[in-house]
Amino acid sequence: MTTTITIDLSNAKTREELHETLRTALSLPDEYGMNFDALHDVLTDLNDVHLQLYGIDGTEEFYTVFQKVLEDAAVSNNGLTYEFIDEFDYGSEE
Repeated sequence: MTTTITIDLSNAKTREELHETLRTALSLPDEYGMNFDALHDVLTDLNDVHLQLYGIDGTEEFYTVFQKVLEDAAVSNNGLTYEFIDEFDYGSEE
């Protein structure tokens, strides 16, 4: 059974805030490297997880890298899917 994790990124205005939000939402250990390489490693280890992400305004350059990391991790890991949703779709099923 796939677990859906919905993550509000509206308060993540810096790389550090993005990684902190993800660390909390994904229950990552304190040792999480707080960088995109570490995030890729974590995402490729997830099993049967669907991420629903919202709150990205798209103006911060690091979100382009974040989206590429998600894409690469999903290609490498068949147990990971993700989607960007409108905050009004929060909790909706696919």
